[in-house]
Amino acid sequence: MSDSNRPPGASSPPKYCRQKRKDLPDRAYVWSRGKKVYLGEYGTEQSRAEYAELIVEVPGDPPLPEPTSDNPTVSELLVLFLRWASSYYDAREYGHFMTIAGWLRDHAGKTKAKEFGPRRLKEIRQAMIEHGWTRKGINRQVVRIRQVFTWAVGEEIIPATNQEALRAVKGLREGRSGAREKEPIRPVSDEDIRAAQQHLSTKVSDMVEVHRLTGCRPAELVSMRPDQIDRSGSVWIYSPGKHKNTWREKSRKIPIGPKAQAILRKYLFGDWCFTSQADHGKPEPYLGSSYRRAIARACTRAKIHPWTPGQLRHSTATKIRREFGLEEAQVVLGHSTASTTEIYAERDMGRAIEVARKMG
Repeated sequence: MSDSNRPPGASSPPKYCRQKRKDLPDRAYVWSRGKKVYLGEYGTEQSRAEYAELIVEVPGDPPLPEPTSDNPTVSELLVLFLRWASSYYDAREYGHFMTIAGWLRDHAGKTKAKEFGPRRLKEIRQAMIEHGWTRKGINRQVVRIRQVFTWAVGEEIIPATNQEALRAVKGLREGRSGAREKEPIRPVSDEDIRAAQQHLSTKVSDMVEVHRLTGCRPAELVSMRPDQIDRSGSVWIYSPGKHKNTWREKSRKIPIGPKAQAILRKYLFGDWCFTSQADHGKPEPYLGSSYRRAIARACTRAKIHPWTPGQLRHSTATKIRREFGLEEAQVVLGHSTASTTEIYAERDMGRAIEVARKMG
């Protein structure tokens, strides 16, 4: 991705690179702090997602100048949009927009933003199909592209007719697009979890256990702070500062039962519960990408099929649904429901606390 896709005051990200391997799938990697960091199979949605998260965590080159054109190109529009998005979205979502910026630059960077229409959007979407992205992943990215231009309409950079025209491009339908379908997420067995833990550090093994017991999202786990945990009751309540549905103005409360509490007591004395030692010696919050890679390496050493933090959360969801019911699983995991009143929210929190008390 070029410098023209970065917001003023931000650094340019490391390049998404390809390592060719004989008789094995090519690997994606980036250079981070002088080291080669592997992201998984090259060109896959998972490796792109890891890249998107990592590029907002790694320092890079000097900042960019402010665009000056009153009739900006798509690349110039992206500079303005990403400057705004860097303080509006969380790191992971901002990373997705960085990835989108690369596609927009490569396929329509020199096009005037006012002239970007459905045809160009379909060209980008087709390129994603040919690149091997999944249908649902492509649909999500197309929505993000529309968000860029919707923001530009709100800022009076482009006319509203652009936004209306882009809305005419409907999402890809299953079996009708030629795009790859994503394999369903499978739960990971307790046996495979234990096998991987034998090859993890004590800290990462504890993270896996807390993750498994609470069913929180990976990002919620690695960003957990002691001051966000209410320890006044027999079941602790963790309230993340930011979460997936923060932008919807929805609160998120994660009950922590006695088994998870016993593990967390060792990690309640710093700014973050789980930290890594940075190059300059100062502890920093553990990165989600590092968490995934540690698990992947442990699976390789244990000679088991690799599993991801997302599968771990899915396993917890499956177990809660089987033992307690669908509604309890929705509440504990923070899935969005159709609509609830404050009374129902209190009732649901009571259910979640009871699940945490029994599961740990």
